Amino acid sequence: MGIRENLNRNPAITTGATVGIILLAIGVIVWEVMPSRGVRASTKAYFTDDDGATYFADEIIKAPPFDHNGKEAVRCYVFSCPGHGKFVGYLEKFTKEMQARISARLAVPVGPPLDEIETNSGRLLKKPGDAKWVAVQSQAGQAITNVKCPDDPSALITPENP
Repeated sequence: MGIRENLNRNPAITTGATVGIILLAIGVIVWEVMPSRGVRASTKAYFTDDDGATYFADEIIKAPPFDHNGKEAVRCYVFSCPGHGKFVGYLEKFTKEMQARISARLAVPVGPPLDEIETNSGRLLKKPGDAKWVAVQSQAGQAITNVKCPDDPSALITPENP
């Protein structure tokens, strides 16, 4: 007696097996397309010591500016867009006062975190090539964070992580 005869004699088993195989296939498909499977926050960020001409990855907890091979390193935000590749959108550093507060907070293993408003009050931004740093909360600072693709301002840009 073959498999085909057994399946024909037991339609309930045949239907159950078919439904089981379909559900298994759907489960595998859903598992494969889930975007957040095992995604962890990055512990690295991009920094530059030459005004964004080049950049390197280092620990995200560093409060820029800091010394890197004898030069002042600041954080840089790297983006990409179709047809242009990766580029530095803007640079970031903290005031001396905020840098000291961040360093002091990182030295204490348990304690309240610095809130976003508090941290933003000490953040300075600039575009690569600009001479002047501006406060992130200023109108000029907000304009700096509005990054556009250099070749096509209407193109979709993507933030890049190390």
